[in-house]
Amino acid sequence: AALLGVIGLLIMFISLFIAFRIPLAFYVLIASLAAMHILTISNDKKMHEEINPKNHIVRLIISLVIIGLALLGMYKL
Repeated sequence: AALLGVIGLLIMFISLFIAFRIPLAFYVLIASLAAMHILTISNDKKMHEEINPKNHIVRLIISLVIIGLALLGMYKL
């Protein structure tokens, strides 16, 4: 759970650099979101011995919105 907190802080920190159009920030944001998804699925499996897909689908939709907003901020699409 502590690693999820660190990844959450990394996502918030990297999001600050999207406004400055630093390309590496976009790739780190995608990698951090992917790591967050992997860790939450793993954590869900360990704690509840099964995966609840509703939580992960909602998290995926929110992550896609974040990536879309980051794309708009980076490349002014």
